[in-house]
Parts: sequence; C-alpha cells; structure tokens
Amino acid sequence: MSQSLLNIEGVLSASIDAGIKNNDALDLSIIYLTESTTTAAVFTQNVFCAAPVVVAKNHLNHHPKALLINSGNANAGTGTQGMENTLHTCACLASELSIDIEQVLPFSTGVIGQQLDISKFDTGIPKAIVKLSSDSMSGVAKGILTTDLVEKTASKQFEVNGKMVTISGVAKGSGMIRPDMATMLSFIFTDVKSTQAKLQQCLTTSVNQSFNRITVDGDTSTNDACTLSATGASGVDIHDCVDEFQRALDEVTQSLAHQIIKDGEGATKFVEVCVKGGVSNADCLEVA
Repeated sequence: MSQSLLNIEGVLSASIDAGIKNNDALDLSIIYLTESTTTAAVFTQNVFCAAPVVVAKNHLNHHPKALLINSGNANAGTGTQGMENTLHTCACLASELSIDIEQVLPFSTGVIGQQLDISKFDTGIPKAIVKLSSDSMSGVAKGILTTDLVEKTASKQFEVNGKMVTISGVAKGSGMIRPDMATMLSFIFTDVKSTQAKLQQCLTTSVNQSFNRITVDGDTSTNDACTLSATGASGVDIHDCVDEFQRALDEVTQSLAHQIIKDGEGATKFVEVCVKGGVSNADCLEVA
C-alpha cells in the first residue's frame, strides 16, 4: 500500500482554477475514460440529494466516459435551477468531448444553498480539456478539496499470472463525516477488466467496510459519492483474481477512509473501534 499515486492506463485527468472558489485554488477537475472502461458508484444516503447526485445516479448506466468535479460549491438545496445548472455543465463537457450528455457523471462539493455560476464552467471546461494527461491525478486530489488540510491518495498493486494490476484512488472529506459516507468524495481507478455488475459488487462490499464505518461529527451530507472505474488495460479479467482484487480494493478504501478521519475538522485523535464476539457483523456494527 502506498500513498503515492500510480497512473492507470486509460485514465486522463486535469484540474484547473476556474474561479469557483475565488481563492486561486484548483476547483474544476475532469477525468476522461477510455471506451472500454466500466464504472460503478455508490452515493449518499441523505434523502435530500444534491442535484449532481441525482444526475449522476441517472447517468451511471449509460456507459460513463467522463467525470466532472467541482469544489467550492455543492449545488445542494438549489431546487430546479440547480438541476438545470448541473445538466448544463454536463452538456458543456459532453459537447467538448463529443460524447453523450448521459455519459458525464457530475460531482460537486462545497458551500450549500448557492447556485453554480455556470459561466465558470463554460470557460473552464475547454481550458481543462487541453490539459488532460495520464499523470495529472495528483492535481485532481488537490482540486476536489474544500476544508481539507491535505490531499488523500492511495495506490495498491498485485500480480496475476505475470501481469500487474493497479488500483489508485483519491478522496476528500474532513467534516460532516459519519456512517453512510457523508461529505466525502472518492474516485478510484483500476486497470483490471470487469463488468459493471461485478465492479458494483466489489465497490459496495469495500465501501461498507471503509467509508460507511467512519465518523467525524455525526452529520450526513447531501453530495457524497464514491466511484470505481475499470479500464481493462492490464489485460487481467477480474474473475481471474476476484479475491485478490477485493482485498486490494479494501486496502485502498480503508486507507482513504483513515486519511479522511485523520484530517477531520478539529480532530486531535484517531480512534479505531474493534468489536469481537458478536453473533453477526450487524450486531458488531450496532455495538460499535
């Protein structure tokens, strides 16, 4: 396990200062995925989902080819206008990449209750696209931050029949963290080959053992999401290494979850609770 990010073949990314935060910080990120990529995702359990979460859920089964992420504005509690703004930003990116609008997954984090300034996206998206590269994920790790003090990154590799499989992820979150994810975003990538259904199963299992077991302040956010995209570039099929892949993915998500806790707003302690002897996992979780 390493906190140094390893590149994933088939994933291009870029992050720029689009002026959303108004503090000269990176705040707009684009991740472009190859045609063969499959993507799974889990989202916040808050019943008042933000507009980008609603749209991302609707787009997930349309073979996503791009992730559009902004920080500084959560586009939450923004009503019909917020939904229209989200769709506008998706359409802008889709047009620039010559893909369908349904192939864009939008994500937002930041201040709640303010409308997006879509002009920042109209001008920022083209600028970000020309910067797309295979070694810019560290910029995404910075570009998704809000109140975080440090970037959260993790990578893991394992070998299957002489071929190396890589998993790399970034995350953000430091406040409004509690079980069922809360204010956090995480984007994980791998070069294994997988169907969406199998990828979804692995991601759900991993999230339930990591992001869904952490808490900073007991609040559940409106914008949380965790995605897992598989490019297939390694040539290794997930069914040939499903146990090894699950273990490696669990290590990545648990590392990212721990990094979120250690960077918690006002946090001075890191406490890990281990419950043994319960009749079931559910009983142990209830006690914890």
